[in-house]
Amino acid sequence: MRTVLDTGTSLPRLDTPATPLSVGDVVTVSTAAGWQSRLQITAVTATAIDGTRVDSDQRQHIEFADVTRIERREFNGIQTALLVVALCAVVYIMAVAAATAALAGNL
Repeated sequence: MRTVLDTGTSLPRLDTPATPLSVGDVVTVSTAAGWQSRLQITAVTATAIDGTRVDSDQRQHIEFADVTRIERREFNGIQTALLVVALCAVVYIMAVAAATAALAGNL
């Protein structure tokens, strides 16, 4: 999860073209009251976020003043590719070790 907004940092203007949030994003919103909600964003303004709860289709309007954190899952192609390469390398090393042990046992 990538933190998009954290009240420990300065609040960005989220309604600008360079915004980290956009309509259709699915985010996890944490509030000062202590609750969390997964929302699909339907609108973003300078002061609030509107969305539909993923689990119940209930509409929510949340003021940024009440938000402590907003997180969004993001796909990282480079990390995923490196993970696949590392897993393949481990499998290859284990296969070579097993083959070597089998050949050593036959001598």
